[in-house]
Amino acid sequence: MLCVLLGGILVLAAWARLRNIGSSTVLQDSIGPFWAALRGDGRTHAPGYGVGLLAPYWIMLVTAASLWGAVCGLAWIHAVVAVVGAFITRLRLHSSLFAAGVVGAILALDNGLVGSVLSGAEGYFAPLWIGVAVATSGALSWIAYAMAVANHPLAICGLPLMFRNGGFRRSDRLGVAIAVAMIAHQASGLGGGGVPEHDVLSAWAGAFRESPAGTVAMVVGPLAGLWAPQTRRLAVGVMASVSLLCLAGSHLDYLRDHHLRIFIVPAIACWAAAPRLGCFIALAATVAFPIAHRPPEVELRAGTLSLNSALSDKVSSLPTPLVVDRAWLSGGPGAEPAGVMLDLVLRGWDEEQLNTSGGALIIVAADEEDIGQVGLPGTVIVEGHGFAAVYATQPAIRTWSESVCQRTPKLGGAWDALSVLQPELTVNEVRDWWACRSARGSTL
Repeated sequence: MLCVLLGGILVLAAWARLRNIGSSTVLQDSIGPFWAALRGDGRTHAPGYGVGLLAPYWIMLVTAASLWGAVCGLAWIHAVVAVVGAFITRLRLHSSLFAAGVVGAILALDNGLVGSVLSGAEGYFAPLWIGVAVATSGALSWIAYAMAVANHPLAICGLPLMFRNGGFRRSDRLGVAIAVAMIAHQASGLGGGGVPEHDVLSAWAGAFRESPAGTVAMVVGPLAGLWAPQTRRLAVGVMASVSLLCLAGSHLDYLRDHHLRIFIVPAIACWAAAPRLGCFIALAATVAFPIAHRPPEVELRAGTLSLNSALSDKVSSLPTPLVVDRAWLSGGPGAEPAGVMLDLVLRGWDEEQLNTSGGALIIVAADEEDIGQVGLPGTVIVEGHGFAAVYATQPAIRTWSESVCQRTPKLGGAWDALSVLQPELTVNEVRDWWACRSARGSTL
């Protein structure tokens, strides 16, 4: 019966994450881990993350036949967070199937968790790994904890959860050694914090706006857990971990709503101590708020998986070799060049088709007024609100870019892909088709 329940929760959680998957964001932070995994040298896409972050992305690289399939695969992995919560409730906290079903359903339908998945980069898989750390014991628990830290450095604040069963045990030693090594290696690459002036109160307010029921359940769950012997230690661990997180956020002057959700799995699992009526109210409140993080899918909405797939479909019919790059003049980023090239690689393209010796697909990201003023350098392939994708020769791009240099555009975006496909290339070679190589704000 438990297996049937866990299977149903997994399907429910996957449905919540896949129903609007085309509107998920596929910009630099969500595409970067794929290229880092493909590069295979142990470096992540940005300083401060651990190599453990790359494991799900490597799995998708060897199993998916398109970026759409890869993102859907990641959504299924994200959905496991609900199964882990139900597992903890039933087998670790020895609660009823009903309570396990409630906890799993809340995690499956929580607007904040679903929104984090569609963002592509909010905390990555840190909430899942914290859940796994609580669901397991011994060495596996410590390794899962290190994996959570690899997915987001602030997950280190979950250390109190690792002592929920008392002090160190002999079976913990190997896991602790591995965790210390992983976190120490990760710490060697830490840079500065995120954008400042996101305080603790703003983080909680943002979490409540994103998911009112889920945020209240996350706060109330540990309080309810204090009253039952089987959940008391877990509740204390959650409260200590969240307190450490808030202290760290206050010190760094940087805390966002998705950071709070790093500890949502054990927090919601504390509802195992609540009476059936309380569990039912928590579940009803979650269901009462519809899952509507994004508007209905629009194929050509900038920055989305749908647009990325549409561009890849069009590029497939263009002459090769070619490269994809971007001129960002104003407004939003349009589409990520490395995202389009990643999709093409997953579809079977190689460095013979994706290189700098042929034409180029240039994504001109600009407001309509700006596009009207500067024009476009070649044949329009796809056009939408705030962007136009244009196929042109490199000489034509250079001539056209002379007219936009005075606008100090952000030029580039191809480097993330080409540096992996053709490691021998230099930065100057990758931006050779731009007339203003030193444009301020270059994304090369």
